[in-house]
Amino acid sequence: MIAKILACLKLLILGYCPLVVRGQDADYWLNKGMNATEQKDHIEYFTKAIELKPSVNAYLFRGAAYEAQGEYALAEADYSNAIKLDTSSSFSYFVRSTFYSNTKQYDKELADISKQIEISPNCLSYDRRGQILKLFGRYEDALSDFSASIELNLFFGFPYVDRGLVYIILSEYDSALADFKKAISLKQEFERAYGNIGYVYLQQNKPDLAIENFNKCLSFDDKSISANVNLAIVYYMQGDKPKAKSYLDRAKELEPRLQNGMDGINALMDEGYYWTERDKETMAKMFAELK
Repeated sequence: MIAKILACLKLLILGYCPLVVRGQDADYWLNKGMNATEQKDHIEYFTKAIELKPSVNAYLFRGAAYEAQGEYALAEADYSNAIKLDTSSSFSYFVRSTFYSNTKQYDKELADISKQIEISPNCLSYDRRGQILKLFGRYEDALSDFSASIELNLFFGFPYVDRGLVYIILSEYDSALADFKKAISLKQEFERAYGNIGYVYLQQNKPDLAIENFNKCLSFDDKSISANVNLAIVYYMQGDKPKAKSYLDRAKELEPRLQNGMDGINALMDEGYYWTERDKETMAKMFAELK
């Protein structure tokens, strides 16, 4: 895990340009830390670099090493120190916001992403902030951010799908379908787009179209939890309990928390999944009956 995190940071920060190393200076220890193979060596070498010359990169790398070891307080402190050294670095805010996302501190992540957008607006930051705003129930603000993401890059499919999800919550199904179909036209986000088209048709009481699109979703991602749950809902509503149980069992296999029934569904919804009140009532009956 630590090797992957450090490799990603190395690529993002340095690209393909090697450090210019002069003797055993700070850059020497930073380079040595990035190329170390033993986990215990990473923090030691990055610490030596910081002692010789504190730098944004050294703090970010050591923070990533601490995070990989589960030492979250030390990781947060290092990411914050990197920001203190250069408050104009949107990348440092990005790294810390990712840490906050990983540790589910979404209010802090929101603040850091807002700072990124203030310094250097980009489609990815707007999209992620929209996702957090959606999680917080600030749907109109989320729509605004997803639209801003689309305006900055018309050829990415993910903000169309994310905006479509908000339209579903607001029961604006025609707008949702338009966004999901736009993502498909860009040849991106197939599994999420088809899965959510299926969910729109489920809400519109068009079960055959719902099933068709949920299956298209599974053809791109057979591990989709939501597609399996939603197929279980459709077949349960149609009275086909054997099929409903087969998809529900598959969903439980993919997501063990669903063994706890609606507690598992509520946990998924806390992470951004969405089902209507009608479907939650159906699922409660389904979990109780199809044990």
